[in-house]
Amino acid sequence: MSTQRRPAVTDVVVVALAVSVVVAAWFVLTPRVDRAGQPYPSDLPPAGAPRTPPADTPTPWPGFPVRPAGQIPAAGLTVQGRGNSEVRYARFPGNPTRVQFSCPTCTTPTWLVDLARPHPLGGGPLTTPKRYDDVVDYIDPGPRNRLLVKVRTGAAWTLVLTPFDALPVQTATVDRRDTTFVRVSTSGPVTLRCPPTSFVKTFARPPGATEYDVGRVIRENTEDTVTIDPPHGTDPWVLLITCAGPWTLTLR
Repeated sequence: MSTQRRPAVTDVVVVALAVSVVVAAWFVLTPRVDRAGQPYPSDLPPAGAPRTPPADTPTPWPGFPVRPAGQIPAAGLTVQGRGNSEVRYARFPGNPTRVQFSCPTCTTPTWLVDLARPHPLGGGPLTTPKRYDDVVDYIDPGPRNRLLVKVRTGAAWTLVLTPFDALPVQTATVDRRDTTFVRVSTSGPVTLRCPPTSFVKTFARPPGATEYDVGRVIRENTEDTVTIDPPHGTDPWVLLITCAGPWTLTLR
């Protein structure tokens, strides 16, 4: 009777392949951050990467009356309206525009669409239609822009458009919640404490530059403390902080 040999080499190859698949899956699916919580550059989309808006993104038509808002002054501009509108304005030179939207009676779906890109803020209908905070005019900015506001019939809303240079400068600990912008003056690292998951984007205008640049994009899925180094040679600088619930930013 013949003895059948076990295919030892084949077994080793199969096991090695299985281990490789597991390691590769772990490497792809596990968030990778450096000591300061910043993903490696290969993990981030290129700045200004085009996005495909959802198929149901609203577009201008006669149902969106035009509201000319003119030039945003240095201190910012407040626009109030009711129902659907297309707000046209000129950005303040050298500044992204912070967009604060409030609509106490709004329900889903509510949309804010940056028509210059075009791109719906938040990527689609607003998840928090009663209050929303975002930024426009920082990717390929032109002198003029248009924001499309789509709300339920008769809903009253307010848009506050603020140039980054008009944001108050913080020099001590800041306590806020959810999503907001903070302009800080510090030459040392800052520490953000908030529940995971957090998202931080920094903006700075280097000496001699005419526009703000996006610096670091930080995502932290596991830790409740993130340390953020200031942009080199730039002060003050701006952070967009998104955190589910209350958070504290400590300046050193």
